[in-house]
Amino acid sequence: MTDPIELYSNRERKKQQAETPTDLQYDDFSDEFRVKVALAFREAFPWDGRSYGTLSDTSAVWKRTVALLRAKHGKLDLSPRDALPPFEWQGYLRSLSHTERILDTLEAPLKVAIQALPYLRFGEEEFVPRLTAAIDRLNEVFSEHDLGYQFVVTEVGGTYDGFIVRSGDDYIHQEAVKPAITILHGAGYDGPLQEFLEAHQELRRGKHKSAANEALKALESTMKSICRDRGIPDFEQATATKLIKLLVDNNVIPKESESFFGGVRTVLESGTPTIRNRQSGHGQGPQVVEMCDYSAAFALNIAAAAIVFLVSSHRDPTVSTPPSLSP
Repeated sequence: MTDPIELYSNRERKKQQAETPTDLQYDDFSDEFRVKVALAFREAFPWDGRSYGTLSDTSAVWKRTVALLRAKHGKLDLSPRDALPPFEWQGYLRSLSHTERILDTLEAPLKVAIQALPYLRFGEEEFVPRLTAAIDRLNEVFSEHDLGYQFVVTEVGGTYDGFIVRSGDDYIHQEAVKPAITILHGAGYDGPLQEFLEAHQELRRGKHKSAANEALKALESTMKSICRDRGIPDFEQATATKLIKLLVDNNVIPKESESFFGGVRTVLESGTPTIRNRQSGHGQGPQVVEMCDYSAAFALNIAAAAIVFLVSSHRDPTVSTPPSLSP
């Protein structure tokens, strides 16, 4: 849904972003931003006011979105003055001040639309391009307004889902965070996936220490899942350091990559666990110890890269556990 007509202000904004990159924002959702998204979503999913009985697929998206947000946010009406679902959603989006609820409200229609894909009444030919355009436009407007979020889509065996995640550095996001979500989903590692997504939720909420904890939990759970699947013993109570050693010792990391992964392991042992153990996992004494956002983002990014590496290696058919340890 990228507009083929680019106005002066958009060209200048892109030029300024290229020449002098600005710091990403995570809680400054201007009304201009919200209106742009609302217009894009209403264009993507038009409300068919003439439909009687059976709703069109796009109208059904709005009806389900409003019902979902009412239930999740404990509201009898999202925007009492607006009768039609898309306008009720739009009015609610423009009224919100809480970051987490704003992101919920942006995410809801896209998640509803994605989950409706197997049940479309009138075919995918028109619906899927509309959904894709809405996602692309949301991510474009995030970028235009220097907001550090992105909506990502995962697909496993024909089943789709989508999430808004915090994306600091775009390269790291594309090469580590998004693949980590996809690979955990594909491996069926629901526990680690939920912990990894919770880490992003906590980062979105500004709870940096909790985000680091959840990132490490996701990494540890991933390693434990791999140990379980491969019949590697003594992993249940192991720390992150011990789990990494177990996986190296049992060929999850190919021998020819051991020295490389030793460096990765050093980074993880001195990075992610240290962040959690020194600041978040243990007592912090009489003073409150704050964790800065870039330390928490580091924890998520390094955990994401490790998750992608480990699961990819685990699924490589040429990597085998020693026979003596096979179940």
